[in-house]
Amino acid sequence: MITFLKHTCAVAALSLATVTCASATPVLTVQNGKLMGATNVLVNNVSYDVLFKDGSFNSLFPTGFAGTPWATSTFGVAASDALSLQVFTGAYDSTSALTNGCTSTSYCDIFTTFITTSSVVDGFDVSYFRNNSGTATDTVHALSNWTKSIDLSTYSATTYAVWSLHDTSNDLPEPATPVLFGLGLAALAIWRRRASSEGKRADMIAV
Repeated sequence: MITFLKHTCAVAALSLATVTCASATPVLTVQNGKLMGATNVLVNNVSYDVLFKDGSFNSLFPTGFAGTPWATSTFGVAASDALSLQVFTGAYDSTSALTNGCTSTSYCDIFTTFITTSSVVDGFDVSYFRNNSGTATDTVHALSNWTKSIDLSTYSATTYAVWSLHDTSNDLPEPATPVLFGLGLAALAIWRRRASSEGKRADMIAV
């Protein structure tokens, strides 16, 4: 009986771990075969949504970065790493032209922008993830004082990553508790059947 309960607890723990991990998996946003962005991307243990867009800094970020958590170089580097590890997988990792804003078949640079005290008045700094086509190793780079008025739609291998905090109110509740409750009921039912069977055997032996 003790062994059975230990096994049940182990299964429950495994189920809980599996559900928790699955809930943190980013969901890719794809339109007509193009990778437009992703939701629920984990950056520094916080969930964000990201969209890949062409245009200029001034058109995409008209209010700048005031009060936003992604205004720092720390976020920029972590966000670029998150794109590399969580978003660009499979065909989107090996084919750069499948990313919105990029038509180059060689690579695609995804800009995560931020402002530092060293940035010029009309510029900003960038951490960018370079997604190379084929089997070439992807890399993360830094770029200083990129001009705000430059329109990236004129570049075939560059696009912006526009980040926003992920709205968790639309997420489905984690099913960890129902899973454990169901496993507990199943364990109780099996235990009762075994106890009933053992009781009948005892009665037969007594007779």
